[in-house]
Amino acid sequence: MSLVSEKFPDNFILGTSTSAFQIEGAGETEWKGFIGTDGTLLDLAIDHYSRYEE
Repeated sequence: MSLVSEKFPDNFILGTSTSAFQIEGAGETEWKGFIGTDGTLLDLAIDHYSRYEE
């Protein structure tokens, strides 16, 4: 397997983000009303809050 190393330009900025709904799968959000409209229940996502030590 060949690994290729690339150098980003000096002005390259990398950003990331998460949301409570993605990580915890909990809490009321503005999007909850649009998800699960087929009657299915929404459940925990990856449950980071309870599993972070794993």
